[in-house]
Amino acid sequence: MPLQTRGSAELDKAQRRLAGLKSINPNLDLGYGLTIDFYSEQIETLRAALEKHNQMVAELDASRKTLDELDRAMANLSGRMLSAVKIKYGSNSKEYSQAGGTIRKGTIPTPSFPADNAEMLMTIAPKIPSNGNGRKATTA
Repeated sequence: MPLQTRGSAELDKAQRRLAGLKSINPNLDLGYGLTIDFYSEQIETLRAALEKHNQMVAELDASRKTLDELDRAMANLSGRMLSAVKIKYGSNSKEYSQAGGTIRKGTIPTPSFPADNAEMLMTIAPKIPSNGNGRKATTA
């Protein structure tokens, strides 16, 4: 939930009061430092602080949105990285486990071979006769 900007009921009331006091006398001095100028300065101080606060809230909200976007992008990238490890090494390999994947219990670990050794694997693997459509040829 984004932070809410805020207003000030006291600021609104003070601005109305200032207008009323000025209608009595634009240079009103009530003694003890209570002057129209002092009251105006204090109103301006609160107004400026409130404006600064609301600006910071807006910037923080924008920063939160940026962080949320980056967080979603990182989750996506992390998933893609794990999927790529799964594709390259297999879902039951130690590399998949090292990358954070979960190996199901009761499965036989898939031996992992670097992609560089793919040609070597092809020479080691037994040649299974094929009928050309990807199925084992039957001999009958």
